[in-house]
Amino acid sequence: MTVYNHSLYTFDLIENGKILLFNWTDATENMSGEDYQEALHNYAGFGSEYQVPAMLVDVRNFKYKMSPELGTWRDDHISPRYSKFGLAKFAYIVPLGVVSKMKDTMKPVERTFEEAYFEDKQEAINWLLNK
Repeated sequence: MTVYNHSLYTFDLIENGKILLFNWTDATENMSGEDYQEALHNYAGFGSEYQVPAMLVDVRNFKYKMSPELGTWRDDHISPRYSKFGLAKFAYIVPLGVVSKMKDTMKPVERTFEEAYFEDKQEAINWLLNK
């Protein structure tokens, strides 16, 4: 069930409302930093509204070149909102080949919820649902 539709992204409740799926569109290539921040604020708001235990972001169509500052902003301002409503798990679907490249470059970030990256949507869903 689609709960929010925007030219840059959509949010869908899937798996009987247990997962809020965030789908970025190809239109993200020309978006601004403010667009990115608005999208993440909206996502956190819908996660809180629906009290989802799991969130899934599909970044395979994400074309925006994000600055490191926006990553820090996300960690400082958005992740605490997920913790506040009790999110248990957060997953990303990334393009093929990305997970192996990330393993050596990712710095661990302490969060109150589990976080993982997948190249296959169904694997991500299974992990989020503990299958």
